[in-house]
This record gives sequence, C-alpha cells and structure tokens, in this order.
Amino acid sequence: MQAVYEAENSIDAHLARVWLEQAGLSPWIRGEFLGGALGELPAHGVLAVCVPVHQVPAARQALEELQRVRCGEQAPQAAVQDEDEDPGASEDDGWMRA
Repeated sequence: MQAVYEAENSIDAHLARVWLEQAGLSPWIRGEFLGGALGELPAHGVLAVCVPVHQVPAARQALEELQRVRCGEQAPQAAVQDEDEDPGASEDDGWMRA
C-alpha cells in the first residue's frame, strides 16, 4: 500500500476513499482510529488514503478529478444539455418561488 492522499480530517479522508472506490480502486485509510488517541491535538500527517502500489497512477488521476470538482470546475462526466431543451430558456434551480 502506498499513500496517495493526506487528509485534513476524517471527513476529508472518507470523501477521498469513496471517490477512489467509485473509480474502481481499493483504497484504505491509514491512521483512521488514531484521532481518539490524539484528542484535541492537531493531527497533521496522521490520516492518509492508501492504495495498492499498482493502482497509484489511477488513484492520482482520480484525485486530480476530485480536486477539480472541489474547486467548482465542471466534471468530465457532467450531464450534457438535452438536444430538445431550449438553450435560451431560464434554468430552474429547484427552489420554490413566492
């Protein structure tokens, strides 16, 4: 196993782990249960997402995509506009209007 991502916290580590699982990889979180032992102390470098060595290149590529999504850039798998949809029509953002 090789670390491919150092997480800031447990939520960050699990987000990266799930993203890698969705990419068909086999991630594992190193140091996941050390948070309780450290208490309120900062735990930089303790949590890391690891994958088997042969999956490292694919994991790095998937994590780059995750970074783009986090920064608000459009993901490559984003839905393409339906051909029947009017491109000039206003989009409904899902919120109810008064």
